[in-house]
Amino acid sequence: MPFGTPPQTFNVLLSTGSADCWVTAFNVSTNKPRFFPQNSSTFSLPNPQKYLNFPSVQGIVGIDTVQFAGLSQAKLEFSFADIIENQTLAQPFDGIMGLTFTELSKSATKNPLMAAIDNSKYKLPKIFIVNHTQ
Repeated sequence: MPFGTPPQTFNVLLSTGSADCWVTAFNVSTNKPRFFPQNSSTFSLPNPQKYLNFPSVQGIVGIDTVQFAGLSQAKLEFSFADIIENQTLAQPFDGIMGLTFTELSKSATKNPLMAAIDNSKYKLPKIFIVNHTQ
């Protein structure tokens, strides 16, 4: 999933248990892709500053262009996590994109899916459905 301009690409886990979107920050010691805000010409910080604070992940909220499902969302808030527990860091993803409603966000941000729905020219209801088959 691309973040920033030019895009910095991350393998994110789509989570039905979270509303927040975060990727690994530039200052985390890892071989995984990391987000470097200084490398994005469209990056900014919100005023007042916001933070993501989970037990296993903590970080700063930034504003940048985020692409999701072929849609480019300008000025979208997301977190770049600079404190990540080793167990989370060992997982095969570089961040999480929550899919639930904005009201459940720990960082008071709107995830790319909810932003796409809100910015759509179509009036889409906020209905969440998971079709799970074995």
